[in-house]
Parts: sequence; C-alpha cells; structure tokens
Amino acid sequence: MVEPAVLPGLRSFAELWVLIDASMPDPERFAAAVAELDEGALIERYADVFTARQRVRVKWAGPFIDAAIGHLSEDSTEDLCDWIVGQGSAIWAAACGAADATLVALFHEAHAERARPGRWRGRTPAIGPALFNAYARRCDSDEFHDRVADVLAIRAEEEEYDDDDD
Repeated sequence: MVEPAVLPGLRSFAELWVLIDASMPDPERFAAAVAELDEGALIERYADVFTARQRVRVKWAGPFIDAAIGHLSEDSTEDLCDWIVGQGSAIWAAACGAADATLVALFHEAHAERARPGRWRGRTPAIGPALFNAYARRCDSDEFHDRVADVLAIRAEEEEYDDDDD
C-alpha cells in the first residue's frame, strides 16, 4: 500500500486505504469487506470518505469540464470525488486540492472506465454509498448522517486541539 504523506492537520485515512487496497481489483470483495464492518466502523469509514472527498474538491466548486458539460454539479462533483477516493491513496493524494485540469483528466478516466475495466475489475464501486447502504441494511438509516456529523465534529475538535499544541 502506498501511504500518502500526511499534510499537517490532515487525517491519513489509514483504515480506509487498507479496506480499499485489500479489496481492489474485485468490487465483490469490497462489498463483502464493507458488509463485515460493524456499525461504528461504517460510520468512521464514511466520515473518512466524506472528508477525503472534500480534500479533493468541495462539492459546490465542481471543476469546469468543457463547453458542452460546463462545471460539474454538486452531485456530479461528489460522485467524481468518491470515484477518486476509490482509486486508492496515491491517486487521491495527487488529486487533493488539484487544479481543474487534473480533475478533468480523472473525470474522463472515470467515464472511460465504463467502456473498459479500470483499476477495479469493471467499475469502481461507489465507496461512500456502499458504506451508507451497508449501515441502512442493519440499522436505522435516519440516524446515519447525524452519527457521521458527530464523528466529524469530534475530529474537528481534535484537529483544533492539535493545532493549539503546536
């Protein structure tokens, strides 16, 4: 596994990368690994995905693809960033904060994957939705996003506390 350099104040998402790396290239193996996670781990990994997607690009600042497509919508930007997370830590790290040109190239790679297999056999699984769906099959999905928000708030406080120690 290639672990990206951890920038100050950024989580390494080590458990997420282990899950993805252990599953690739088999989407069914990913689905099985996600199904084995307990409730808490599903919440934690989804919080990882949420934060990792935002490190690439916040959903309301979608990249400009071309004149025909324009800027990606919030949903499409979130989907692209989820796909980037699904490519593993090295590609994700290179995409974090990248200029539109990098994200446009990855957008075209994601869409080309439909015609030919990519890093995964076939299509990259939707990482975030897979975690949500696994949780929803076992628990009250109405509480999922509240629990993720709680984890994100705790992490933000921890990062703020760590920044104060410097």
